[in-house]
Amino acid sequence: MAAAKGFNIKQLSERLDITRVAVERNFKAESISRKVLMKYASLLDFDIDEFYEGTNEGSAIITNEQNDSIVIELYKKLLKEKDERIKLLESQVRFFPNAAQLV
Repeated sequence: MAAAKGFNIKQLSERLDITRVAVERNFKAESISRKVLMKYASLLDFDIDEFYEGTNEGSAIITNEQNDSIVIELYKKLLKEKDERIKLLESQVRFFPNAAQLV
C-alpha cells in the first residue's frame, strides 16, 4: 500500500518521525495496534475501518470487562512466576549458605 502511494520505508520513517527499523517491524508484524495504524492511515490516506473490513480483527470488540479479566490473568501469571523465582532463589541460598555473604 505504501509503495502504491509512492512511499518507501525511508520516506515513511522520515514523515512519521520514527526509525526505519520501526517501520520495517510494523510492516512485518503479525498484528499492529490501532494507534500505530492511525499514523499510517493519515499519511497514506486510507480509512482504518476499510482496512479491517473482512478481517476478524475489524469485527472483534473487546469490552472493558474482558480486558479487565485479561489483565487479571496476566497479573496472576506474573505473581506465580515471581513466587517461583523467589522459591528458586531461596533454595539456592539454602544450598549455598555462604554465597550470600560473598555478595
